[in-house]
Amino acid sequence: MSTLIPALTPDEMANLLKSMQESLLLQSRQDLLHWLQGEIQRYLPHELLYVARGDLATGQCSVEVLSAAVALTGLEFEQLAFATLAVHLHERWKTYRQAPFALCMKNAASGRSGLDVLRGTALDRMRSVVVHGLRDSTGGADRLYLSLSAQQPGADAHRRLAMLLPFIDGAVQALGGQAASPPRRDQPAANEVAERHSEAATRLSAREAEIMRWVRAGKTNQEIGLILDISAFTVKNHLQRIFRKIDVINRAQAVARLDEVR
Repeated sequence: MSTLIPALTPDEMANLLKSMQESLLLQSRQDLLHWLQGEIQRYLPHELLYVARGDLATGQCSVEVLSAAVALTGLEFEQLAFATLAVHLHERWKTYRQAPFALCMKNAASGRSGLDVLRGTALDRMRSVVVHGLRDSTGGADRLYLSLSAQQPGADAHRRLAMLLPFIDGAVQALGGQAASPPRRDQPAANEVAERHSEAATRLSAREAEIMRWVRAGKTNQEIGLILDISAFTVKNHLQRIFRKIDVINRAQAVARLDEVR
């Protein structure tokens, strides 16, 4: 296990232990996002952090964006592509005896690695991915975490993820995931889905449409609340209703979905 301990200065270790303790105090998904984009970025720099859950051996899994340090406007959440990627990386993780690992996109973008599914997407500019997972001994879903960065992976990036993962996963599980369901073969045709999305978008109230205009502009819940003279909590409730109406799980997907039907 000593090989999985990253090289940290005493100050870095003290700050990291503080961050680990803070993970136990998170009370909301927003707290989780702020925590991941705060001090954690110093130890695990990343643009995007994903978690895949489910039957990772077959691809019957869901994928959720946990953290996004880059603008996701225009990024389509390609569920099937990421499920395919998770299958490849999960198999490699098992081959490595469930040890964390890092891949350079340039050197690993082949069909065997699964990273070729990112070509032509907004993630094509990512240069590295760090991977680690957790087995569920109780019979529940395994979980695979993917940390993507526009930089080359640090020499001990996989060790840092291994050290942080129990705390990240603990917070995710405690606060409850809202990952999208994996696609099924009996899902409606693409044109039927598009029609349903368009119909759902037209059901947004004037206030909901106004909130989404500010979301598209990159405003936070607090900023939108100040603009519209309502509380950030009210903004959050509006967004949750919007997400349900248009069948998405986060702000980036909501913007992309509404852009599809404009």
